[in-house]
Amino acid sequence: MANRPVKKNPWLILPGVGVGDIRLGMNPMEVNKILDTEPTSSKDFELDGRFFKIEGFEHANLEMYYEKISDNWVLDLINVYAFPVMFLSKFYITKEGICLGDHIEKALNVFGIPTISDDHPDGSTIAEVYARYDNKGIAFSTDDALIVHIGIYRPAR
Repeated sequence: MANRPVKKNPWLILPGVGVGDIRLGMNPMEVNKILDTEPTSSKDFELDGRFFKIEGFEHANLEMYYEKISDNWVLDLINVYAFPVMFLSKFYITKEGICLGDHIEKALNVFGIPTISDDHPDGSTIAEVYARYDNKGIAFSTDDALIVHIGIYRPAR
């Protein structure tokens, strides 16, 4: 049997790195190839003279946030979400064992004291708490103290 590359766990959330085989810094074509589909939604917008694109993959409970740098779209943030609550939601898990639907205390016990802000990167008003860990590249949003969004982004240096 020939040695072939082993695909990573497609559900594994890696703070500051990516989700499964999807890595921060990829372009939309690379992400679409990994997910083996086109996005179910797409929205472009401008903020403070910078250009962004959000692509949603409802079947996978994922949103990709890209920034246009020069003429290229670069993946800056991966949002794993639990709305609507789907069977897939429980599969996404960090190596520390935190998944969508867990109580926020589990994340606080693992990652410690967060930076908490009402400044949601996607402008969402759904979540009641936004706990960021900029030094790790992970953020959690909750509803009734249960984790409903996990954001993955490059850690602050």
